[in-house]
Amino acid sequence: LEKFKDLDKILIVTTCKDFNNKRWEKEADTFGFKGDITVINYEKLRNKKTLQTHLVANYKGIIVDETHHFKGNYRTGATDSKHIRKLTKSIPNVIGLTGTPAPNNFIDTFNILQNLDCNPFEQKGENSFVEYFYYYKEIPVAWGTKKIPINLLSSKKDKMKKKLNTVVFS
Repeated sequence: LEKFKDLDKILIVTTCKDFNNKRWEKEADTFGFKGDITVINYEKLRNKKTLQTHLVANYKGIIVDETHHFKGNYRTGATDSKHIRKLTKSIPNVIGLTGTPAPNNFIDTFNILQNLDCNPFEQKGENSFVEYFYYYKEIPVAWGTKKIPINLLSSKKDKMKKKLNTVVFS
């Protein structure tokens, strides 16, 4: 969050609960934000007019809180994911926050990164992402065996954390 404290205009997308209790406004000083902060919740972002307003607002940074809410593929019709993707593509500095990255499966993790318009890895698609980061177990199926991803290997988790310099899983 250090690089955000000197930005003059930041958008924060958060849960309805945190929006209603003004959590981000209260913590702005804690994080050292000096510029204008606009906070919206996911539900408001679903409205196309609201999305358009924020697309043209010239934000310098966006923080997407609880990114695991946006784990749908933006290409296949998930409105929340499409709108987050449009915002993160139009804003130069992006941070994604989630407290629950581990329960997300490999497709969810990949989609979250795509929705944040963040690809710090060399992998170009879901298959190469899975091949690189996940441990596989072969299971018998009718036509032979099938590889299924089980979990991230510890060494690969560390490698992933180092690479995620624009996305914060905390």
